[in-house]
Amino acid sequence: MRYGKLAILLLVTIFLFSNIDLVFAQTNRTFQLYLTINNTSNKVYIPVNGVGEVDSSSLGAGTNYTSKTNDYIASYNTATNELVALVANVKANRLFVKNSTNTHTIMLEQNFTEEKVFLVFSTGNYRSIDARIRSIADGTFLSNIKPTFGFGLGLMYPVKLLLNYTNIDIAGNEILQRGRHGLILNYTNVTGNKPVIEIKRI
Repeated sequence: MRYGKLAILLLVTIFLFSNIDLVFAQTNRTFQLYLTINNTSNKVYIPVNGVGEVDSSSLGAGTNYTSKTNDYIASYNTATNELVALVANVKANRLFVKNSTNTHTIMLEQNFTEEKVFLVFSTGNYRSIDARIRSIADGTFLSNIKPTFGFGLGLMYPVKLLLNYTNIDIAGNEILQRGRHGLILNYTNVTGNKPVIEIKRI
């Protein structure tokens, strides 16, 4: 039996939860990803009309949600700015939440024929996911220079210049602060058997 391609992408930026239990289960061409977080002090965002942000200590013994406004579920600590989320790139079948005395669990179920689920460990809260959900749904998220949730996506490719050449002379006295800059590198002449490269700001 063929289920199609399944990819789970770990996008890790900053995450300091003490222990997470990830359970993978298969039923009738679907899979469920369960994430159990070892606290009940987080907020959980359930993207369902009339639900939204709730305390993880009040999730109860288990609730399923199938009528969603977005296809993700997020748990985050507002004091430490730590976020964990399950994000589907297409329609998730259902979301599930529960809590016990010392833990809370979030779950996302999706068909095997769909392509990706993002297991997100980042900074921020549910708004970090909301800011990316459209590009995830339309398939452009991973084509960004820096496809992250808690930080910028990157508008241009970063350039790092580590200039330590003994066989050329670098001329110029530009001091560039943080930000985007246009530079011209121009070969000007040869001095003492070394080519001279002049650096100027555009």
